[in-house]
Amino acid sequence: MWVWSKSSGTPLGCADCVRPGSGGRFLLPEPTPGYRLSALRAETDCLGTRGEECPDMGSTYHSLHYHWVCSTKERRPFIRPEWRPRLHEYLGGTVRGLEGVPLKVGGVQDPVHALIGLKPTHCLSDFVRELKKATSVWAAAQHERAFEWQEGYSLFTVSASLRETVSRYIEHQEEHHRKRSFKEELKALLARHGVNYDPKYLL
Repeated sequence: MWVWSKSSGTPLGCADCVRPGSGGRFLLPEPTPGYRLSALRAETDCLGTRGEECPDMGSTYHSLHYHWVCSTKERRPFIRPEWRPRLHEYLGGTVRGLEGVPLKVGGVQDPVHALIGLKPTHCLSDFVRELKKATSVWAAAQHERAFEWQEGYSLFTVSASLRETVSRYIEHQEEHHRKRSFKEELKALLARHGVNYDPKYLL
């Protein structure tokens, strides 16, 4: 059983992992046979959806949010509608287990998008590596044996004033992809954020 946010409708995690009195925060994603999060701690701390003070870092305030985009390997349409919501729920649980805040998760058959809040102490490359590893192991074990994420990914910073806009964009992924392909979407995102790229590496 999964717990959902009443205010945003986003998945908060497995009900068995919710800590009483935590306001919906949970400790671990639903367990995957044969996999253990290497960067996991027992519970989240000093992290919320808005900037706040970290008790272990003195008067350090932060508001760090990212729009993460990743496709399946070779853009194969692995993420079928019948288990897509379950993947998004598990991904949100994994973000929580890695001490992040999943504000919105969405996508279609090949890419996934997530709006994530992190702490200043997070190493982005380590965080994404653990996120991809956990979700790919789960997807391969539970639904699609050949499931893999592509090696690369896209990660964009999101200002406080644009969080709701990005959240709505992720929520309406199916609608967006009826009008344009993931490649077209990714090119538009890269251009919007001023990211230089070599077209030959866009599959």
